[in-house]
Amino acid sequence: MLSAQIIDYDNKLIPQIVFFVSKLELGVFGGLLKFSIHMNQEWIVELLSPSFEEKCISNYFQTFHPMITYISKYKFYTNINVICPVLKSVILLVGYSSISRQSRELLKYLKHLAIVQLKKNMFNIRVSICQALFIYSYYLLFQGLGKQSLEYFHQAYLMTSALGIDKDNPGLNEIDKDERKCIRFTSYYHDSHLSSTISIQPIYLFLTPRWTPLNPVYQTNPDSKNPNEFLIAECICLTIKCYKIYFTVPANLMNKYSQLTLSNPQTFLRDNNAQVIYVLQTLFNHSLIRTLDLHLNLSVKFKSCEELQIVKNFAKMHVGLYHSLIIILNSQFSPANPTLELDKSTKKQLWSAEALYRITIDVNPL
Repeated sequence: MLSAQIIDYDNKLIPQIVFFVSKLELGVFGGLLKFSIHMNQEWIVELLSPSFEEKCISNYFQTFHPMITYISKYKFYTNINVICPVLKSVILLVGYSSISRQSRELLKYLKHLAIVQLKKNMFNIRVSICQALFIYSYYLLFQGLGKQSLEYFHQAYLMTSALGIDKDNPGLNEIDKDERKCIRFTSYYHDSHLSSTISIQPIYLFLTPRWTPLNPVYQTNPDSKNPNEFLIAECICLTIKCYKIYFTVPANLMNKYSQLTLSNPQTFLRDNNAQVIYVLQTLFNHSLIRTLDLHLNLSVKFKSCEELQIVKNFAKMHVGLYHSLIIILNSQFSPANPTLELDKSTKKQLWSAEALYRITIDVNPL
């Protein structure tokens, strides 16, 4: 039906999209999920533009990758001509999703393509498939689709175990070792974030891997002409370190306590709750202080305003995370005796909400 729409719309367009029509006729698209994609020449021309893939990939590494680092940027660009099509389809989707002027139909097409690729390779145990599943899961989480992302996260988690990503393999080369550590460390934070969002117990809970430093070189594009490429890579590695060492465990503790109160609320008296919240608040405060201290130490190495702004932007991500966690922490329990006066927990939530707003309107692009 869709191929008929294309032909009816513009016969001259067919030679440019033969590959797309042939896949439609073979049933590659549309067999698994129902998608309504309306054809028009604008988005098809955009899709077939020689610069389209480059634009999406560049956008992915500029917006998504610094926060959620599941791949080695160096390895990706070194092997860009032989990248796994499943991983590439997900990266194109995520990269295009953060472009300001999007075609709604093209976005649907890219999402459908990524889903088809993932579903076809759900049990194909390879590192690139594992990365694609993790990235797509986090993409859904950012879209507010936490429960839908769970399926992809769980499958990726099983793959990490099957592939031995949770262990150090001395037989691998250095770049593969480093990439596997990125997957391992980022998946712990991913698990914590996902669990907090949909109120389930984290898979890893209190099990956190021993921290071993990452090599910033493997988060650079070897062909990049950006003078700040290595600085951004250093900030990415520092971000992973801060997530892993400082924020993941307190967030998991908070989530676990929340689960306990939901399952047996009578067991936890209000005085005990206040003590627990105080302890968790102290842990989050410590995490933020140590994180900002590490970013401050990094900034000492640089002098230009542009370099300092890059470090500042990465530090802001952690400040935003801190305030998000404070809002969750202080929203655990409603006031015992509601009055016109705001209770302490509500005041803390409002303070963090205002801080998040200020961060949002003051963030500069990397």
